[in-house]
Amino acid sequence: MVPRLTLDRAEASAPTLGDFDLVVALVEFQSDSNRFTTGSGTFAGPLFDDGLAPRLDPLPHDSSYFDAHLQFLKHYVSRVSDGAASVNTHILPGIVTVSQAMDSYSPIGLESDSDEQLGKLAALVSEVWQLADENIQYDVSSFDPQRTAFAFFHAGVGRDIELIGTTLDKTPLDLPSLYFGPTALSRLLPDGLPTFKGLTVSSTIVLPRTETRVGTNFITDSRFLAEFSINGLIAASFFNYLGVPDLFNTKDGTSAIGPFGLMDPLGIFAFNGLFPPEPSAWTKSFLGWSTEVDPVDGMTSLTAVSDVSGSDVRKVAISESEYFLIENRNRDPEGDGLILDVYTSDGIVQQRFSFDDESFNSRTIEGFEGGVVVGVDNYDWALPGGADTEGIEYRGGALVWHIDERIIRSSLATNSVNADPEARGIDLEEADSAVDLGFPPLNPFAPPFDLGTPFDYFYEGNPVTVVTATGTEIVLYENRFGGDTFPNSNNNGGGPSFIELGDFSPPGMTMTFEERQNRNSVLIPEEGFVSRSIGSTQRDGLILPFGSGQQFVAVQSSQDDSVHVYSVEEGLQTSVGPGLIAGTSTGQLLVLQATGTDGVTLSLLPDDSVPLTIAMPAGLNTTFLKGPLVTINDSTFAAAYTSDAERGLVTFEPGGSTFTPVDQAAGGLVSVALTDSDLIVFGTDGLYSTTQAVTTLYGQISDQSSTLAARDDDGTIAAAFSPDNRSLTLVQNGSVTQVDLSQRFSGNSLSQVATLVPVDFDSNGIVEFLVTYGREAIGISKNGTVVDGFPVEFSADIVASPMVYTSDGRMTLVVSTSSGYLYEYANVSGSRWEVLPGFPLSAGDAISVTPAMTEDRIVTVSAEGEVMSYERQSPVEVIVGQRWLSSGNTSFVDVARGGQIDPTGEGIIDNTETYVWPNPVREGVGNLRVGASRDCTVTVTIIDRAGRQIDEIEIGEVRAGIPSERIWTTDAGSGIYYGRITARFASGSEEHQIIKIAVIR
Repeated sequence: MVPRLTLDRAEASAPTLGDFDLVVALVEFQSDSNRFTTGSGTFAGPLFDDGLAPRLDPLPHDSSYFDAHLQFLKHYVSRVSDGAASVNTHILPGIVTVSQAMDSYSPIGLESDSDEQLGKLAALVSEVWQLADENIQYDVSSFDPQRTAFAFFHAGVGRDIELIGTTLDKTPLDLPSLYFGPTALSRLLPDGLPTFKGLTVSSTIVLPRTETRVGTNFITDSRFLAEFSINGLIAASFFNYLGVPDLFNTKDGTSAIGPFGLMDPLGIFAFNGLFPPEPSAWTKSFLGWSTEVDPVDGMTSLTAVSDVSGSDVRKVAISESEYFLIENRNRDPEGDGLILDVYTSDGIVQQRFSFDDESFNSRTIEGFEGGVVVGVDNYDWALPGGADTEGIEYRGGALVWHIDERIIRSSLATNSVNADPEARGIDLEEADSAVDLGFPPLNPFAPPFDLGTPFDYFYEGNPVTVVTATGTEIVLYENRFGGDTFPNSNNNGGGPSFIELGDFSPPGMTMTFEERQNRNSVLIPEEGFVSRSIGSTQRDGLILPFGSGQQFVAVQSSQDDSVHVYSVEEGLQTSVGPGLIAGTSTGQLLVLQATGTDGVTLSLLPDDSVPLTIAMPAGLNTTFLKGPLVTINDSTFAAAYTSDAERGLVTFEPGGSTFTPVDQAAGGLVSVALTDSDLIVFGTDGLYSTTQAVTTLYGQISDQSSTLAARDDDGTIAAAFSPDNRSLTLVQNGSVTQVDLSQRFSGNSLSQVATLVPVDFDSNGIVEFLVTYGREAIGISKNGTVVDGFPVEFSADIVASPMVYTSDGRMTLVVSTSSGYLYEYANVSGSRWEVLPGFPLSAGDAISVTPAMTEDRIVTVSAEGEVMSYERQSPVEVIVGQRWLSSGNTSFVDVARGGQIDPTGEGIIDNTETYVWPNPVREGVGNLRVGASRDCTVTVTIIDRAGRQIDEIEIGEVRAGIPSERIWTTDAGSGIYYGRITARFASGSEEHQIIKIAVIR
């Protein structure tokens, strides 16, 4: 028989340490003879049939009996916390008798977890403490309200065991055992919380006198007792008060972590509820009761958690939000058997059991002589294990817990941390290679592996075998835990964690294992880079790589606009800010910071140059500057300015600053883009060209629109996608096109975040757009048709702009999601996109900031401020790698075909003799070679993907049929660049050609 708890048990609150007081009342109901409740509702009345006397939690259930249970709680908390917490218990004198019979307070029916039904039990809570306050004298003046818990034992039996399918008496009007936390109790008691002697009773634990029930043996036609103690229930309920959530499936009451921790039915009712095992590694870590240990020379040593010296745990992080906890659990590490302290009618006695005692184990407790257990020398005796029929002893081993804080954070308040069997916040990696816990076998005659087995631990010599469907026995256990084992160490998205644990020692008081990093993946984490130092960062944060070889990355936090600079090899270097950031063509980072309201400083990193101070234009206030900061050239930068009185652009350069107002007809300022020939402003009502001082009206777009500009073979195009009406607005050559995408998207996004990325999917020189909204991405052409292969639906909301790269001629989308995972989707054919092997990668909490991608790495920032860097094994060609499309935040890309940028000439430039070598250019030195079939003078202009000029090289005179070369020395960072070849002939005509150049530092 497997106990299953009712659905309504806990409400999480803040965990804490130290001393606590527990005030306990004894509660009776009005006497009744209702056959749907157990007993008469009073402590003195009959509870069981004549002649039936329980050994577990025996009668009489008087004050001494309940005090014995509270002594157990005190011992359990002190022992498993290693002294970090203690409980002082106070049973109030006398009995509180409420006004109604038990059934009046019982939540019933299919809606028993509704507020209407739970309100009945909450009314009992209120009445109990009101009557206690009125009728009982007790001094609580020295109690700390923040550390005082309240509970009561009532005269009934708990409705906490599944009765359907059993021969136990059906008593559906018994009361469920619940913990009412502050939020639930306040909601269910609209007239106010009760008080007791001046203390507000903001929470209460509702407990029964016993869990033992009467049943009928229909074969012998005799009555029997199914005996269960309430010790485990008391402990779990107090842990609810400490803030620990239930770790079973609270939707249906079934197990999730099995008997390997307190907060699960199989732990609560271990050994029929006499005593539970120690709390899980996560529970202790959550409460601050464990000590994290570090490896020495790659080996970790863990002392068994039952040792009085403390609870060792090893945390191995995938990210700050997802990690493994490893602990050493052992049923009898000292080898001296089990010692129980038991309250009986003769006082406190000791009972001892050897490890191989067949009368006291997880299958039977016949050897227990009876009473109330008040103390145990090793609570982990309750774990799976023991001696088998051949005398082989199974003592325990290392437990590996997979923790996902994203699930925990989202479900803690609703007490549903493990309510989804497919997505548990605290999940035990079962070493026996099967996922059994919480999944009872369909075959009723199959072994009950779902109850936990001695083979779920990792240890040297684990003999577990797996039986296939054909009856063949195979061995999957390898004494290691990695990406290719059963179970595997993958993240919860199914991608690699890069973690391997192996060489587990045999079970013992001390266990060791080795940690290794599996770096066999397309992207691997850069060691030493993880940091949570920058605070909460939402979508308006910014990541920019910079420096020679782009060995630095700057992260602008949206929490306070502070700027944090990281070395990709060493982690956090410095923090400045608040400020706006932009990259330069020389690989430096510009930081603009306000100096009061009327001036700014411009600083270049990583050179630590002396900041340049520039005054704001007269009458303007730095408070109204709006990012991003746009690099016009390496000495000129611009930022939007928007206040109630003024809207426009402020341009900063060494000589000062200027203000360019924007035509009021353009409406509210949305964003800015720098094309190869113009600085344009997106307004809510129109597009304003600062070069031509012309506004092109296009109706209205949302101020939350995603905007950009691009150049293709048809010229420069501006695009905006509005999330409110899901409309794509395009402006090209003075013509406005509106593309209604409202029917293309399902509109089920909770985030309502839209992104827009320019892509030339078919490499024909005509831009298309990748538009995302919620979980969906659609490729859209300029005429509104859907690009082949779309739409694509992802596993979670896309809340940051996708990135795009090509490798081996294949286009790949890099998508970051609200679930905290980074995916790479490759176009495996013209109509199909697939997740690449080795993905998704865990980036911590939800990703809302667009990552930064270079040819050889990706840097991410989670919403919690965790910065991670992944190094790519082979470089790729980046098409879109940053939020604003370039390090200069230009929001502009050029997808025009090289030969059509300036389609003049007669093909005189010899393509076979015009190139750079070596390509890629390494160490900043390459050779430019140009050949032509006619005499000409040649200039090579180097531009980046955003169209910004990086360098200009005079090749000089090139003789017909004789190629010329020049050495090109550059400090440009790693990336893809274009060489624009201009050949001038004696006739005055020109011919142009484009070559692609890769630079790797």
